[in-house]
Amino acid sequence: MRGTKARGAVLATALLVVLLAAAPAYAAGRKAAPGSTLATATPLSISTDVVSTATQMHTFHSAKAVMYVKFSAKKGVTYVLKVLGADKTRHGRWTKVTFFRNDRARKKWYQAEAEYSVDGAATTYVTVKALVSTTYAIRIRPYNAAGAGAAFGLRLISSAYPPVKPDAYEPKDNTLAGGTVLAPHVFDLTGWQNSGIYLYNLCGSAFQLHSISPAADHDWYSVTVPANEYCYTAFFMGDWTNHEVRVNVCDAQGSPLTKTPSTLDYEIGTLSLPVVTTPTTYWLDVSGNGSDTFWYRIGLLYYTP
Repeated sequence: MRGTKARGAVLATALLVVLLAAAPAYAAGRKAAPGSTLATATPLSISTDVVSTATQMHTFHSAKAVMYVKFSAKKGVTYVLKVLGADKTRHGRWTKVTFFRNDRARKKWYQAEAEYSVDGAATTYVTVKALVSTTYAIRIRPYNAAGAGAAFGLRLISSAYPPVKPDAYEPKDNTLAGGTVLAPHVFDLTGWQNSGIYLYNLCGSAFQLHSISPAADHDWYSVTVPANEYCYTAFFMGDWTNHEVRVNVCDAQGSPLTKTPSTLDYEIGTLSLPVVTTPTTYWLDVSGNGSDTFWYRIGLLYYTP
């Protein structure tokens, strides 16, 4: 019996050596690509939207691609995931989004919400409220083969916004004489209309951050419209709730030329300015509804017709 066992051990050892020699190098324990599993999820920063409009970019390299991102959640806080598409003219680029919650005691992941199917070509919002303070992860994958090659951006926004500070960025602009200068920025109209990624990056880089605070606050701006260009004053609400923004376009004496009260939400609102044959300076009087305080971004944009 001992001899039989010994011969068996020798044969088994020889067979193992042959198998190892014939196996590819990764067979001994191939590591998952970063971001392809819950264990290797890529960190996703949390923005308050007021502070930052940064976007984390990704691309589906195949119809079966799966990617995971993760973030540290605090109990009771609501998080909004924005999936920003790069081209709204491309149809059928749907994306599946699923939230997972880590149970540290059991060392397991649990699905926190039902899987959502969202339009990968447009800007879509998916919300989750953290039940406990722990690590949350998000799985993003193509809905079907049409998702292959699609580029998209991710923004995770916390509902815990910093309090609005009275005239935090514009202490002297309560009159026309102290109006803040808005420099004009050229922009791509097609990108503005069709790419959520382009729009958000433009807001972050070209727009100034201001506040309506106190509620009766008026902010004045000086804007010089370039000659023979289509020019817009654009607003971007910082806390993804509805706010009424009232804008008067005024002359050098502060007399309103147009009065255009409009309700703008956390997306983008624009106000067209006159097309002029020579550079012309106008003054904008911006205020709220008299009862709300809020952050907002404002920019002066133009493009050649």
